[in-house]
Amino acid sequence: MEYLNKLSPEFKKFLESKYEIIEEVGSGGMGFVIKVRNKKLDRLEAIKILYPTVLLNEHLTRFEQEAYIIAQLDHPNIVTIYSYDNFDELRYIVMQYLPGGSLDNLLKEKGRLSEEEAIKITIDILSGLDYAHSKNIIHRDIKPSNILFDSLNRAVITDFGIAKIINDDSRLTKTGEFVGTPEFVSPEQAQGEKGDQQSDLYSVGILLYYMVTGRLPFYGDNPMSILHKHIYEEPKPPSEIVPVSIELENIIFKALEKDKKNRYLSAQEFINDLRMIENMTKVSNTITSNAIYISDYKEKSYWNRVFFLLFIFFIVLLIFFGYKYYVNSYKGEHKIKEVIITASSYDIEKNGVSYSPSNVYDGKRETAWAEGVEGDGIGEYLIFKFKYPVYVTKIGVIPGYDKKMDDKFGDRWYKNPRIKKAKLVFSDGSFMILNLRDSREMQYFKINKTTKYIKFIILDVYKSQKWHDTSISEIEIWGIKAQ
Repeated sequence: MEYLNKLSPEFKKFLESKYEIIEEVGSGGMGFVIKVRNKKLDRLEAIKILYPTVLLNEHLTRFEQEAYIIAQLDHPNIVTIYSYDNFDELRYIVMQYLPGGSLDNLLKEKGRLSEEEAIKITIDILSGLDYAHSKNIIHRDIKPSNILFDSLNRAVITDFGIAKIINDDSRLTKTGEFVGTPEFVSPEQAQGEKGDQQSDLYSVGILLYYMVTGRLPFYGDNPMSILHKHIYEEPKPPSEIVPVSIELENIIFKALEKDKKNRYLSAQEFINDLRMIENMTKVSNTITSNAIYISDYKEKSYWNRVFFLLFIFFIVLLIFFGYKYYVNSYKGEHKIKEVIITASSYDIEKNGVSYSPSNVYDGKRETAWAEGVEGDGIGEYLIFKFKYPVYVTKIGVIPGYDKKMDDKFGDRWYKNPRIKKAKLVFSDGSFMILNLRDSREMQYFKINKTTKYIKFIILDVYKSQKWHDTSISEIEIWGIKAQ
């Protein structure tokens, strides 16, 4: 009990008159926490005691603010405060004891979590934040060590020491001063701007990435290098680290958008998308459980169980190949022809040669769209608008200018930048990320989505040897007319 033993005998005697002191359970920047039993209520509680050495600086104000903020909140996913008091000059908060340990310790023990477990914890955290945000309170320091688990294994948000009440004019941080933890801070906080609800949601996105991959999306040798990456670099796709469903990866990417306008607008919107994946998993598990139950109940012999499973397998194959036949039949999947193509810009040479967007859809590899701005073209885009809603099955891309040596410029493939990473945005607001190889071949990506248009946005490029006209030789969009 490193810190407890440093307390005055008078204060320890005061505590022992009300509580049975069990153990010291943790310490932080402002104080330390002890586990006690309330003698009168026969209840386990936690007492957070402010270090005596910080009574005269801003930590005292933060400590009092934490007590004030938590006292306003009453939610199962936010730690409950029982009282705030002082003994002489010592301040302490009596709060709910959470026996399940921290998310930080859980990740150190397991390395990473399953999608199902990570989604459950994230929904718990977002539920607490949704309630806090409804009270105009933002946390500003969501990270694994500030997430503990109660006796029901629910995730509970703790440590509101740097939380902020929106529209409160009090100043605990200077203008432009960074607050939070570098690994989990939002781009706007990294630049010294005021955090808001969406800043908390970005931190939850970092936490979700960390839970499913076992590693942080941004790390470095010092805090400044980490903050720089939050502002300017894209995270490595989780699916390139561990097996992750495309649905969850898209949710993570949306939560980690640099521009707040493209992130989740609220914790509830974030929860709704996670619930969809959670419900899909429950349906899958129910089907599996029912199949096992029927097999165990009705079929007693080994061979009957084998025939039953073979029958189920045959039905699944029949459904799969029937659907595939429908999609790929002469009435089904085909290259969509009725497409209107527009672009954010395109290059026109002095002699009048135009690298217009229509070039990417003419079936000719040696014609190309070249974006028309100076630089590497990141942020430039093409829009493919259909004359009717289309169930798009796949998209094919040749990401550079596949021009052979038939003119004075020679082979243009390595002279023009080639697209390395792109974002597809659909008419319902959803999106997916394409990671392209630096190759002349047509690269296909499955989509399987109904949409009225596709917006193709350049996110990153393979640098060129000579010029700056990022190019695409050809794009194919395959699908069927939506029913």
